Amino acid sequence: MNGLTAREIELVPIGAAIGSNCIPCIEHHIPAAKREGLTNGQIFAAIQIADGVKKVPSQKVYQSALELVETADIPPPSGGGLSRGKRAASSPARRAGMPPAFAGGAASRSFDKDKNIKPRGKSK
Repeated sequence: MNGLTAREIELVPIGAAIGSNCIPCIEHHIPAAKREGLTNGQIFAAIQIADGVKKVPSQKVYQSALELVETADIPPPSGGGLSRGKRAASSPARRAGMPPAFAGGAASRSFDKDKNIKPRGKSK
């Protein structure tokens, strides 16, 4: 029919529920996904990916707002190495000490063959 398995179909509403902050949806679809045979690792991966996707627009709005603020008179974070009056080549968010989108989130992780999440760069 639609080319998706019942397991795959349950991942779609989990992602949508994360994106829309719908707790009743999560409470319904996570158990449904388990009933369809998805593992906790697979569901966790879907949640992490959905959360990462959800954070992108928020981070973009935040960065856009910072770009509209004059930051020359804001001292750099301690240990930042910028002298007063010197403009950094990076964005205002970086000058304010904010991490880039996805720092430490789903984009910095990889998946092993059993669909369990593991940090990137780690062996095993």
